[in-house]
Amino acid sequence: MKLSLNNTDTFINMNENDLLKFNSLHNYFTIYINDFEMFNKLEILNYFNLIKNKNINAVIIFDTKNYNKDDPLLKSIDFTIQLDPLKNRRNEIFIIFKHYIDIFFKKKFETDPIIDKQISDILNIHDWPGNIFELMNISENLINKIENSSDVITLDMVKDIISSSINNADIYDLNFKEAKNKFEKEYLEQKLRANDWNMTLTAKNLNLDRVSLYRKVKSLGINIE
Repeated sequence: MKLSLNNTDTFINMNENDLLKFNSLHNYFTIYINDFEMFNKLEILNYFNLIKNKNINAVIIFDTKNYNKDDPLLKSIDFTIQLDPLKNRRNEIFIIFKHYIDIFFKKKFETDPIIDKQISDILNIHDWPGNIFELMNISENLINKIENSSDVITLDMVKDIISSSINNADIYDLNFKEAKNKFEKEYLEQKLRANDWNMTLTAKNLNLDRVSLYRKVKSLGINIE
């Protein structure tokens, strides 16, 4: 199997609920599967066979924090790359940060950002429990807060974003579903608290019907009594 052209339009970031996307595989698709051990391995093997039988020139990238060389699925993989945690690659952090800042800034303002080089100091101090995903999220959140293309990306801006990331560092030890549920629970609790736990008012503010909100509150184990 050859490497795909890695066109951004054919790159699919897959989670365990998105396997149906594989049904429309075409040449040069790149499928990225994070925490692949959370997926149904039989389904993934079936898609492997689909690619091979139909001679589709696509690439599947498996990402895992718990590499097991004896895993039957991993034994069928052509290439294996092991990367050290971001905290052990300090010389790469600012380069990767700038890469994501450029992408998000140009997407929003269609121009190049101005970045204070002192930012590298605060980036190197942080431990990066979420590795590349955390760095990418910090970069995107930072650009979302910028209102004008002329604004300089300063050290203080990054400090504020990283401080918020530190408060939520434990989320990076969770799989996608667990992280999603944690966020939803904390988000709904905050909204309910702001409305004195009034379900009707909260549902209206969130543009949800009251029954749907009740179901979500119950499924997340939120105590409203």
